[in-house]
Amino acid sequence: MMQSNLKGRSVAFLSILAAFMWGFNYPGVKILISHLPPLFTVGFRFLMMGLFLLPFLIHDTRPPKQDFLKIIILSILIYSIPIAMQGLAFQWLDASIVALSSQLDPIVMTFMGAIFYKESLRLFQMLGLLLSFIGIYFVLKSPEIDMTDYKTTFCLGVPILSWAGGMIFSRQIKLAGVTITGYSMIIASVPILMSSYLFESQQMISIINFPGHLWILFMIMCIFSISANCIYTYLIKNVEVGEAVPYLLTLPIFSIIASFFLLDEILDPQAMFGGFLILIGVLLSTTKIKVGTISRLFASK
Repeated sequence: MMQSNLKGRSVAFLSILAAFMWGFNYPGVKILISHLPPLFTVGFRFLMMGLFLLPFLIHDTRPPKQDFLKIIILSILIYSIPIAMQGLAFQWLDASIVALSSQLDPIVMTFMGAIFYKESLRLFQMLGLLLSFIGIYFVLKSPEIDMTDYKTTFCLGVPILSWAGGMIFSRQIKLAGVTITGYSMIIASVPILMSSYLFESQQMISIINFPGHLWILFMIMCIFSISANCIYTYLIKNVEVGEAVPYLLTLPIFSIIASFFLLDEILDPQAMFGGFLILIGVLLSTTKIKVGTISRLFASK
């Protein structure tokens, strides 16, 4: 059992704050890729965020070689693979739908925490996760997602396993969240920008013609991404996975709201119903009633 000085309300506040910032970035990326190539958008943003954190990295102690290798693996799992593939998915799907697909991340993380770190699953947590799965089924069956389209299925499915595995793997690195985030973003930008160079065109022309007011959005998104990643890296390293990740399921709620105001996107009712079920699943998942408590109750009858 992991010991932590963080209290339940602090974990909830930090988790929901991270979910809000990540949720806002989904429609933000959708706006950016309407002016920049998708892979270049992701790689350039990572590079700028890494450079923004560079003074902290220079001031900090250089990571040991074994940790630096782990950071490279982490950067690929958390940033290069999932964010680049989601960037491609934005070409075919609404931002709110891409955000809804991310609800599988905390579910996968919860099970990974139980498998690899022997963390216990509470009865209500399992019921909540089950309800979330039902909600995700409604989302996937909505008219906005064509599961027979291999491109969208692949670009939504692979990031789920990659990101969840990467967040679990981050526990292996005994460094501060800012250090992990800074190095990871710089490293992750390299393969993405190389892919952009090989498969995309007119990157420099797009930057030159990039509207001035969108640079403000770009900077806000960079700050939000850095903050959210630092917060969640800190949480995953200091509390049980099952305690923090259920709140991440609120991310699409913030994304749907932001998509409505920024992009005038209106979510399909069936997908919205699925999102509602997932939200109820979050509430059940955070109920502090353990399986052992329930079993002892029945045993005493």
